[in-house]
Amino acid sequence: KAKTDAKPRQKEKKGGLVRCGDLRKLRGRPAILFTCPTKQERAAAHELGALLRDYLKKLKPTAAKAEAPAAASTSAALKAEAAAEAEAGARVTVYDVGNVGLGYAALESGVDVVELASAIVRDAKDDASSAAAAAKLVVRLMPMQHVGFAGLGPCLEGAAPLIEKA
Repeated sequence: KAKTDAKPRQKEKKGGLVRCGDLRKLRGRPAILFTCPTKQERAAAHELGALLRDYLKKLKPTAAKAEAPAAASTSAALKAEAAAEAEAGARVTVYDVGNVGLGYAALESGVDVVELASAIVRDAKDDASSAAAAAKLVVRLMPMQHVGFAGLGPCLEGAAPLIEKA
């Protein structure tokens, strides 16, 4: 066998935690930053991924379900629904950003993350039997409509005047 220098590609598990080596890749996407207990990032990522997918289905019904023709066969309707479910499952990617007790869930760019996070928190507060209330590992949700990136240099330049005043 010929050896290759390329590293084997890691498969992304559905609802699992994806390691993010370069945070600049996440720039410009809506996201939800979440906190969890220390050393529980993987379980919290799985829990949040399932929760976000569930709420995305509730808040944004897929076009395939809304536009399904009445005269279509049952098998065609089931195939369209399965395709819509697969599409809905691909909207959320949960990243490990390298901090303990912190995770990052990136969403596709047509999703209102503030509405999504508000719906989750509202259900957790109002309905004790909801999936949001049953979430044990996700402590806080912080919606971010647009994610930017600044390197260490611009951060130090911006912080220097504040440090001098203090």
